[in-house]
Amino acid sequence: MRKSENYRQLIDAALQFYTRLEKRGLPLEASKALINCLHGDVSRDVADSMLRKTKEFVDFWIEDTSLAQVYKRFVNHLLKKKDISLDECMVPFVLVGCWETFTGYSFERLKAFFEGLNLEECMDLNTREERLRCIYRKVAMRGRGRLAVTSHVAYLTDPYTFTPLTPSMVRTLGLVDLEGYMRFNGYVRSKGFRPLEVYALLHLLLEETPSKTRVLEDILGIDREMELLLEAQRLWNRGRFYEAHEVLEDLWTIQRDNEVKEALQGIIRIAIALHHYVSGRRGKALKVLKAALPQVSRPVNMRLNREDLANWTESAVESLRSGDGLQDFPTLRVL
Repeated sequence: MRKSENYRQLIDAALQFYTRLEKRGLPLEASKALINCLHGDVSRDVADSMLRKTKEFVDFWIEDTSLAQVYKRFVNHLLKKKDISLDECMVPFVLVGCWETFTGYSFERLKAFFEGLNLEECMDLNTREERLRCIYRKVAMRGRGRLAVTSHVAYLTDPYTFTPLTPSMVRTLGLVDLEGYMRFNGYVRSKGFRPLEVYALLHLLLEETPSKTRVLEDILGIDREMELLLEAQRLWNRGRFYEAHEVLEDLWTIQRDNEVKEALQGIIRIAIALHHYVSGRRGKALKVLKAALPQVSRPVNMRLNREDLANWTESAVESLRSGDGLQDFPTLRVL
């Protein structure tokens, strides 16, 4: 059997498991029914029926029992409302797919979040990218949750274009901003995968079974390392050295080559030293740079401009030792 046929069987099996066996298609269908009701395409009775079915399975999907109770209360709130906004139509799919994001939310906070989205103005924009960026701006959150909620809402506005991602998927893919999401989504679209197929495959990837992981990463073109490298480069070159060091630490945890890990630790130290320097702590900066120098000086094949950083670090150590300041900062460059 050809490789592509094997892949198609895996995709179909993942989609079948996701939508049928785990009943995860229910919140999606509930949101679609509410949107169709808003547009006058189905009756409110049909939408309410899907909402009730979703409510029955909340405990099955949500690990946090207190959050599950908040969700049930929110569904009851929707069932009682005469008129539901576009933002509230998104609730079933977004809540189940992004439950990690809403851990600790009360009913009142959840209600305020969805009532404050005001997504209608995003729908009037001309291009898909403009709509996606508008949704991202409206989702006033931090971290992985913002990308996850944005992707779920975007999918509901255009189910043929945008792939919904849970917070766990965002972490596994190494995505840190909207640009990373757009790169990943563009890749899977270029391969002809439907968004819900990718969603189902990513659920399978979260099992972290080594044999499946290799195949799934091959299918989806996942390169978490590159996503983290690009984010570190962006932060570093904007002078946000402490944030860059945090991203590089995430990269260090997934790196398997010990020589690369050693060089990467040196680069992390350079970022910390630069943070100390701009904060006025020259003594600390010098101490950390001295520790970093032997780590970045050893030749190693990696995806960052290690040699440039080593040369700069050597000069910086001499300048700080002699009491001079640093005339320039090094650029981080992904190779």
